[in-house]
Amino acid sequence: MCNINLIYKKDEKPSRRLAECMNVMSSLSWISNNDGEGFISLNKKGMKIERNMNKIIYKQNAFLISTHQRLTTSGYGGNNIHPHEIDDFVLQHNGVIYGLGNNKESDTKMFFKRLMETNEMNKGNIIQSIKDMSKETYGSYSIVLANKKNNQFLYFKESSTRMYFIEDKDYFIMSTNEKNVEYAKLFFGIKSKIKEMKANTIFDIRNNLKKIDKIEECYNDNYYRGHSATSNNISKKSSITSIKQIRCYYNGIKAVEFVNGYEHLGSMSVKLKGIQRSKKKGKKEYILKRERKIREDKEIEEIICESFDSLKDEFEYQKEVTQNLANLPESAIFSRESGIIKWYFLLDDNKIETFVDNYYVPTIEPAMT
Repeated sequence: MCNINLIYKKDEKPSRRLAECMNVMSSLSWISNNDGEGFISLNKKGMKIERNMNKIIYKQNAFLISTHQRLTTSGYGGNNIHPHEIDDFVLQHNGVIYGLGNNKESDTKMFFKRLMETNEMNKGNIIQSIKDMSKETYGSYSIVLANKKNNQFLYFKESSTRMYFIEDKDYFIMSTNEKNVEYAKLFFGIKSKIKEMKANTIFDIRNNLKKIDKIEECYNDNYYRGHSATSNNISKKSSITSIKQIRCYYNGIKAVEFVNGYEHLGSMSVKLKGIQRSKKKGKKEYILKRERKIREDKEIEEIICESFDSLKDEFEYQKEVTQNLANLPESAIFSRESGIIKWYFLLDDNKIETFVDNYYVPTIEPAMT
């Protein structure tokens, strides 16, 4: 997905040091997100907005710079580079909105249009419009929304996306990439700890990060997102067989049936860490450990199985699913990214079987029907 990087100098005295730091932060993001770049900057003369298919070199004298490095999921070409502008508002978005977006127009542009239509119905009450849209928006989103009329910068996100930040009395800095914040911390000599922005809250960045209001996250039993999709919250059913029947939509990609609701997205790798016997008395079961990695993020998932045979059955099922992904017809794929899944079983420190598959990731069509 995309990267957002923002630096705000709290005394609002323009400084070229922001541009110096942003050149490094944005370049780090550009390594993986190079489908276009854009920025919003603010100084005493007002707001400046720029977009480019190529990497931007930042030179401006500003007290706030918010940049966006794009990784295309829908809507190709320069017209879909962030930030987007409609009327008095400017928007940068990281994530994927389910059911929106096609080859010509991105999910972000469609979402932004709906937000502005809602804002018109709410007679310009943008906070209420954000709250209304959040109730009906399936997907992952982390959004900077600027107002050209009053230079207000709002930020809000749902729970599956991550935004790291650091601040002191002089600066507020946030980024999708934690390493970018670590660099800014060293650059400006900030001593405070890096934290994560709270989900489902609308923040006013230029007003001491004031919490303006809360938003209501939209949930649906057929949709699971990112690290929230684990065996614990997808199903309370006890058998592996029942879990297999769950269909999952991950970030707008049409579902292939996966155990525990997982399907592969670009830059994600999955592997089984091992199996151990349960230590509970009177209960014979095995715990299958699986590690997922999506770019910088890692997590360990545990799946409890009642017998070793059920583990072997699941292994065969995962192999079949992975091979099915590799054999999808060319016509079903308009965006592909290569990757590797490595599965292996470990029982009492003895490796049983290893399966490695190089495959293509299908991005077929928005999940909403």
